Amino acid sequence: MNSRTLLIGIDGATFRLILPYVKDGSLKNIGRLMADGCWGDLTSTIPPITSPAWPALMTGKLPGKLGVFGFHEFKPQYILDNFINSTHIPSKMFWEIAGDCGKKVFIVNFPFTYPIRKASGGIISGFLTPENATDFYYPPSLSSDVKDYSLAYPEDLKEAGGLQGFMARMEEGLSKRCAVMERMAAKDKYDLFMFCFQEFDLSSHFMWKYI
Repeated sequence: MNSRTLLIGIDGATFRLILPYVKDGSLKNIGRLMADGCWGDLTSTIPPITSPAWPALMTGKLPGKLGVFGFHEFKPQYILDNFINSTHIPSKMFWEIAGDCGKKVFIVNFPFTYPIRKASGGIISGFLTPENATDFYYPPSLSSDVKDYSLAYPEDLKEAGGLQGFMARMEEGLSKRCAVMERMAAKDKYDLFMFCFQEFDLSSHFMWKYI
């Protein structure tokens, strides 16, 4: 029997917030997933931050194997100014391995996937993709499907025009990304479909003091 897998990444979703919100009924869907499945705290990477953690998840290798320890390129005895990207991850992503095994995949909005590394189905790059990039998706035939896709994330509260402006821009970008995700999920049958929500992490960075 053929099986299909949906993987949803939620960056920065801490159980410190999830558990109380599940308990009071605010997160009904996540609560149902927790009740019907299994969950728990996992040991993170060292250091326990976004930049090494996502590549470790995507490759199954620890930061020492990948040479990714922060947001900037690392060389012995010094750190370069340029941000890391997919070219700094010297290993196959697990969806690339799935593709090599004949599986059809579609990957949306995962960090450090730009520049695009071709996937056996399709891919739309995620966090740290330049906002003006036109080569953020594969294959090229997706051009009409992604014309409304948003690569933009507000940099901080001041740049976004305050708290309300920040939330409005986050919701607008999320809405556009989800619309494309839903359209692609309905368009074809994929063996592996993956989507990452980045907004929780960014919101926590700038809005934790309001909680």
